[in-house]
Amino acid sequence: MKRKAVIISTAAVSGALAVTLNLARGLTTFPFPVLTYLKIELAEIPIVTAYLISGPAASVAAALIYWLALNALGEFVPLGPAMKLAAVASTLVGIHAARKTLPNTRHRLVADLACAATLRTLTMTLINYLILTWLFPEWLGYAEQLLRVAGLAGAAPPLAIITALTAAYNTIHAAISLGLAYTITKSVTSLRPTRH
Repeated sequence: MKRKAVIISTAAVSGALAVTLNLARGLTTFPFPVLTYLKIELAEIPIVTAYLISGPAASVAAALIYWLALNALGEFVPLGPAMKLAAVASTLVGIHAARKTLPNTRHRLVADLACAATLRTLTMTLINYLILTWLFPEWLGYAEQLLRVAGLAGAAPPLAIITALTAAYNTIHAAISLGLAYTITKSVTSLRPTRH
């Protein structure tokens, strides 16, 4: 019963903190170079922290709270919130996969990051590719315009550059989210009272 209460409280606090950070996005989001519509968002950090502190159930619940709030308050509903959920979910699944396949590794952060970044990058690069080529091809023109402004037009086929930059963005975002979540988790767990 106590474990269930910890999971519920961790999910509620983490989900609420993610929503709060999103509402303060003027201070907590940072545009990615060149493709400035891609944003590094600190709102993901509490959700990843929930996984590290309380496990997958708490983090999935926090991610769903965040997704529901974004559908009520966010931009580009329902596509924007769905993409954010896919990004967070693929990161969490990557961490979980690392912990299942390498449960006793001495390099926990490296293993978690490698799996999380790989799965998130593959998932979100594919989703972005489908959006730009199939769902909203007019957005490809906007992305190409951003490449021209950055002086990258003509270096390679535009879609190849956009896909590579999207992959780099997702890898960096996973590293930031997981790295900061690890730091927070280490601080929080060090505050837990020791049993005598």
